[in-house]
Amino acid sequence: MMFGGPVILSLATRRLESRRTRWAATAEIRLRYTTVDLAHAVFEYPLTIAAKLDPFLLADGSELAEGAFAGARARG
Repeated sequence: MMFGGPVILSLATRRLESRRTRWAATAEIRLRYTTVDLAHAVFEYPLTIAAKLDPFLLADGSELAEGAFAGARARG
């Protein structure tokens, strides 16, 4: 996969792997409950990875349902 333009990704997931991914523009990844593996990614521009403490909000202002992740702990 290739990201050719600037992108912001907001993800609530247990694991994110970026295999054979090319980041050809700036990017920001906002994460909750996630471990990340970017070992085989190629970055041409800066990439920001940020932990998001508050739940993600949907377009209607309600919180994203994260019940499947309740009690999940971050791994080092």
